[in-house]
Amino acid sequence: MKPLRYFALVLVCSGAFACKGKEDKQSAAAKAGYRDQGSKSYTDADFSEWMSKAEQQVAHDAKAAGTYFAYTEGRNEGGFNQYRHAMAVFPKDKYLEWGVFWGLSPTEFYDLELKMLKDGFIRENLQVFTDSQGLAMHQVVWVKPNSAAKPAAK
Repeated sequence: MKPLRYFALVLVCSGAFACKGKEDKQSAAAKAGYRDQGSKSYTDADFSEWMSKAEQQVAHDAKAAGTYFAYTEGRNEGGFNQYRHAMAVFPKDKYLEWGVFWGLSPTEFYDLELKMLKDGFIRENLQVFTDSQGLAMHQVVWVKPNSAAKPAAK
């Protein structure tokens, strides 16, 4: 009986620490200019089917005008990287532009993040998974707020 109580206590404590860490990361992200990733929750019904990186690109190229990949995520399924996306109408009243990327290595992600931040974009959301070789693969959506527009030259 005691080991079961101990196990339950460990689970409760682990959850509390995980929540605390998550709050710290979110507040740090907010301070860095990142948008709150919890502003929209997606369910499985919101997503496309899982597909290869190339199939995801084909789906992106065929998307309807005025829509965007509002969220993209990946997974390692039996050693094969798969991706899926949730579509939405692009909110032109809030943002000038958007960009979506999936299957980025840590180096590719760093280079992209640096460029996007310098160009006035903010991170809409980020999802990371580990591929079969233990490499972190990043999926990210960026948006450029209307306030980032440069004033017209006079």
